[in-house]
Amino acid sequence: MSAIRLSRVRLFIHHDSYAYLEHRRPLTAALVRVAGPSATHIVLCEDMKQRLLELYGRSLQVVVVPNSTNTELPFRQPRVRAKLTTIGFISNLSRSKGVVEFLDIAERVCSARPDVRALLAGPISEASLVPVIKQRVLTASWIKYTGPVYGQDKSNFYSDIDVFLFPTRHADEADPRVINEALAHGVAVIASRRGCIASVLEGGGGTVIENGVNFVRDAEELILKWSEDPVVFASMSAGALANSARSSASHHSGLRAIIDEMVGTPKPPSEPA
Repeated sequence: MSAIRLSRVRLFIHHDSYAYLEHRRPLTAALVRVAGPSATHIVLCEDMKQRLLELYGRSLQVVVVPNSTNTELPFRQPRVRAKLTTIGFISNLSRSKGVVEFLDIAERVCSARPDVRALLAGPISEASLVPVIKQRVLTASWIKYTGPVYGQDKSNFYSDIDVFLFPTRHADEADPRVINEALAHGVAVIASRRGCIASVLEGGGGTVIENGVNFVRDAEELILKWSEDPVVFASMSAGALANSARSSASHHSGLRAIIDEMVGTPKPPSEPA
């Protein structure tokens, strides 16, 4: 970084983790100091910006560009859900991402509501989970595991579910693309309070379950409540679509400005007064 500063090249640092934003870390502080006051720090939400400023220096140049600006668009026209029939989870399947909690929620919800089913997708990233997932999926008629999905298959996964569950405890969690993708498809979200998730969902279309409470119990209660009230649930689905569209549009100019700075695009001349 020192060589970059000496060469007068603009330095952009993209922050994609909360691991060093819970507490001040000496290594991060050293990297920020070496980057210098002219570096531009790109973060994913306003909360991330405030934490970076508080922990590593109020004079930093920080720009918010959330992942909603580069979320893959649905392959099909997204729709407002009129009824809750399918819950889903997609991620790199690990304990820290919450796959076991999802399986627990799915079992309880589908037992209480036989007309509700569950879909699970993503690569299994922990070898010890392979027999767990295999046993629980094979012994249940109400859940289907599709394995890893990409491109149109991933978009179809979101189109086929009505509620996306994300009980993550992952230390690095910041602004999960899976949540932004779910919102873009009109899928209501129930997620734990990690990273930028609360900032994303306060725009509508989802609910955050606080850390330290029983996620499985609270998520089950909320899903059963939504399944009994189609009007309320349709409003949540519509809120997801509106949140996604609003967030992408409102931050697009910031993304464009950063790209222009990176490639050296000259600014248009100002209008005469």
